Amino acid sequence: MALKRVPIVLSCIGALLLCATPQKTIATESPPSATDSHEEVVFAKLITPAMASNYIGKSVVTEAFFLSTPTQMDLLPKKYQKGYVRLMVTVQVGNMPFQQVVVPADKADVLFTLKQSDKIKMKAVVEEWNLGEAVTATFGKIGLVVSEVTKADCDTPQKTIAKESPPSATDSHEEVVFAKLITPAMASNYIGKSVVTEAFFLSTPTQMDLLPKKYQKGYVRLMVTVQVGNMPFQQVVVPADKADVLFTLKQSDKIKMKAVVEEWNLGEAVTATFGKIGLVVSEVTKAE
Repeated sequence: MALKRVPIVLSCIGALLLCATPQKTIATESPPSATDSHEEVVFAKLITPAMASNYIGKSVVTEAFFLSTPTQMDLLPKKYQKGYVRLMVTVQVGNMPFQQVVVPADKADVLFTLKQSDKIKMKAVVEEWNLGEAVTATFGKIGLVVSEVTKADCDTPQKTIAKESPPSATDSHEEVVFAKLITPAMASNYIGKSVVTEAFFLSTPTQMDLLPKKYQKGYVRLMVTVQVGNMPFQQVVVPADKADVLFTLKQSDKIKMKAVVEEWNLGEAVTATFGKIGLVVSEVTKAE
């Protein structure tokens, strides 16, 4: 009789062991989370190709102006096409929109309380998105995955990391009125020369394919004007390691540039719109 009980005893022991063994769980993907080690970064830097590469994979806090919540999700990485809200923002009201921003749906309620042009503060992780040539050509490779978003205090200026350093103009740089440099009949006199000139800052456009190839990477594109309200001139480039000051400026701030004047041959279509003159800036500061 004792022998017949053995299988039952063993079965009970086996069941107990099975219950005591922790069951394996299948990991689910969760959005990257910005930690307390986040860095405060001016938003314009995050959407400027030459600067944004420094922040890929990092947690940042930044401020921008709210525009809308686009519903087209197929232009995002697949993992963000469901369970996320797409966000369109801009550096300054009136500038080009940036819409490669996603917010988890359970963190996105605040977006639907905002009015267009409200300033928002975002805590996010910067990612590089490879979505094919067509999408990248339009929207770029940078994406922001937001973990927290709030309405910002518009009266509180965002902290910046950039430090201004005054240009050391030498005798080999000629001071020239900016209007001369963008007037074809006058500009030809300065091609190949080093100049110092002043203009009004407008923005830092992110479309780099309208520049000579050697300036499409490692440079920041700069849009300026002769006078506020005049036509913009955007064939200006600044090396990324000299461009921090640009991200401390407000629209219409006056800037001083030390640059070399070049003639750019970019084909009839581009030349018809932007002209042949390009400025390669070596130093830039906020002017008095």
